[in-house]
Amino acid sequence: MSDDIDKSLSNFERLSAILGKGSLSGSPCTGGICTTTLGDTRCKTCGRFDNEILEWNELSEVVRKNINIRNVSHGYKIRQTFTQKPDEEE
Repeated sequence: MSDDIDKSLSNFERLSAILGKGSLSGSPCTGGICTTTLGDTRCKTCGRFDNEILEWNELSEVVRKNINIRNVSHGYKIRQTFTQKPDEEE
C-alpha cells in the first residue's frame, strides 16, 4: 500500500483512494475468469455476451451503460455496483 494513503481511513476509504471511482460505462469485469474464452457465449462472471466483450471499446457510452444495467438486473456482479460502505468487521 502506498505510504501517501492516510492510515486513519477505513479499509473501504483506502481501497477507494487506490482504485478510484468507476463509471457505469466502464468495463464491468470483476477480475474473474471470462468464461467466453472457455466457449460460453455469455460470461458467467460479468454477464456480457462475447460480441459485447469484443466490441466494448467501440460501443458508445450509453450502450455500455445499458449493458451494465441489464446485467445487474439479471443478477450479475459488476465492479461498479459496489457503491456503499460495507459493514465494518468488529
